[in-house]
Amino acid sequence: MGRVAVLATCSLNQWALDYQGNVERIIESIRKAKDAGARYLCGTELSITGYGCGDHYHERDTEMYAWEALATIMQDPVCSDILVDVGLPVMHKNVLYNCKLVFLNRRVLLIRPKMMLANDGFMGYRETRWFTAWVKVREVEEYPLPPVISEIVGQESVPFGDGIIATKDSTIGYDICEELWNPESCHLLQCLDGAEIISNGLGSLEEYGRPGLGYEMVQMATVKSGGCYLLANQKGFDGNQGYYPGDSCIGLNGAIVAHTNIHTLEEVEVITAAVDLEVIRRYKAGIRSRCIQAAKSKPFPRIKVEFSIGNENWWTSGIPSLASVNLTIPTKEEQILKVPACWVWDYLRRSGQKGLLLPLCKDEDSFATAAIVYSMCLLVAEAVGKGDEKVLEDVRRIVGQNDYVPKDARELCGRLLHTLSIEISSSEDSEGTKAISELARQIGSVHLSVGLGNLLSDATTSLASSLRLSSDDQAKEGARTAYENFQSRLSLAVAYFFAEVGMSSGNQRKNLIVLGASSADKHLTGSNVKYGRTFGDLNLVGSFCKRDILKFLQFATERLDLPALRQTDFQEEETSEQATCAYLHATEGCGPFSMFQRLWYLHKSKSDPTKVAGTIKEYFRGHNDVRRNMFGLPVVCYMPSLGPPDDVKPSVYPRTWFWQLRALDKTVDDIQEMQSQEAAAHCHTK
Repeated sequence: MGRVAVLATCSLNQWALDYQGNVERIIESIRKAKDAGARYLCGTELSITGYGCGDHYHERDTEMYAWEALATIMQDPVCSDILVDVGLPVMHKNVLYNCKLVFLNRRVLLIRPKMMLANDGFMGYRETRWFTAWVKVREVEEYPLPPVISEIVGQESVPFGDGIIATKDSTIGYDICEELWNPESCHLLQCLDGAEIISNGLGSLEEYGRPGLGYEMVQMATVKSGGCYLLANQKGFDGNQGYYPGDSCIGLNGAIVAHTNIHTLEEVEVITAAVDLEVIRRYKAGIRSRCIQAAKSKPFPRIKVEFSIGNENWWTSGIPSLASVNLTIPTKEEQILKVPACWVWDYLRRSGQKGLLLPLCKDEDSFATAAIVYSMCLLVAEAVGKGDEKVLEDVRRIVGQNDYVPKDARELCGRLLHTLSIEISSSEDSEGTKAISELARQIGSVHLSVGLGNLLSDATTSLASSLRLSSDDQAKEGARTAYENFQSRLSLAVAYFFAEVGMSSGNQRKNLIVLGASSADKHLTGSNVKYGRTFGDLNLVGSFCKRDILKFLQFATERLDLPALRQTDFQEEETSEQATCAYLHATEGCGPFSMFQRLWYLHKSKSDPTKVAGTIKEYFRGHNDVRRNMFGLPVVCYMPSLGPPDDVKPSVYPRTWFWQLRALDKTVDDIQEMQSQEAAAHCHTK
């Protein structure tokens, strides 16, 4: 019987519907695990199809191709003599399930369907739209394998359901993503029935402000029940808005003993740990209350396998003593620096485009976007310097030069990023123009300044005339706003012109991705100009509020060595009441009445209920305009936080909000009446 088991988990940068690429990355992860001596490899959730297929899961082709891809994997010689689990959609009895499939030496051992689906729409998960949860606890059924698999494995069916694998020397149970986060996690019951190892593949997005949550959950899972927990999270951008951090890890008896490197460009990363199985057994047996629960637990169906995950000749290497590793949890500023940078690199290399174009203006959102792209170039140059051939191959394809090797981040930025300063008139702020040019010089982008004075004078003669002649202040203000919005939209049109034709002499590269730059505040309050200069194809800062962006600029000044960021005079402003309402509406789920309760609690000492209610009424009555501006937003590098959320809400609202605001008015009347009574009683007492 083996005692020391080398166990592996991985982070894979999979891509939705990229079956060929996904297969190659899975096989590469198996090769790396075997090279490290592992006998078990935990794969990521839906690793064969990629997690983010969306409504393509409704297509039977998606499942068909997944089985074909699995057949390719199982037949590869590298996949012998190692237990492997992969993820794919499986239809059983006309019901589609999100499944983990375990195989060994061309034999399918178990198909384990997901039992608790992720369905938090605001967080970016809508699994119940495509899948159904398996609800038969401790039950398995026979699943007839499709011909493409049965012909190569020589078996007709496989157990399908809530079972665990029993090797000659240990027992392996399974979570799938959301099941780790649920209060009744599946691994709890499995561990009580003797599971010593838990394998969990997931596709979990990075959350802004909570980057270490996965580690905490693994620690909690193993400190209560003991055992070894293998967590395999996807990495990178897979075709959707979110970013998968690749924070895979191995937990043992309450400690993290190995983890991957997050926020890197490596497509396939595998980590291993040599685990003494006796350490697990002693830990479990030492928790007396756990033993009482385990003694009365109901058994799970066991799929017995004539295979050892442990090394029977353990004495050749001795018994390992694993210590917990130090976990470095990134700050919010580091998340802003790295997550959108990795996300936009994946987007750029997978989109087939030839570079990025940023209309650069002197505001915090625009400068932060430039810093993030420069951070991307640093990551790419660092990966190439470490010998990452895949990153170098992608760089060469993007720049169109087969022998190109980036010298440093600044030189690479000159190949990938074009910045454009659009001057509306000759009276533009000269200091602002100088700051823009200096930032472009420091990051190394191809920079061009374009003046639009003549275009504007010809195109807006009639509008300018109406501004001069109108005597109605309200009409004049409306016309002035329309004129300014026209300027902003014209700037975007110019940006797209240069994105299509190129910006430098003799430059044949076209189809640049246009980067917009507007914070979550502008999206949630509708203060951005629709199709104006802050729009574009992508938005790297749309998940962050202005306050966090300003802190990031201070951080990036030192981290990226960009003094131009320090020379700016961006000032942090007090959050407006409308922005506060937007945050409460989007993140706290507040309607008019519950919003009043929150704001009145905050302001009752320095305001009156009528004023607070007026602020809320103004917000909701203008919410139609906010929703209208949200339609057509550029794709945001989305980190579950502020927004713009991937929500499912009406596009047009009742403008009066009669029913909701009537309740608000009644509450204000009640408060005022109570205040009057208290004031009268106070006077009477005197």
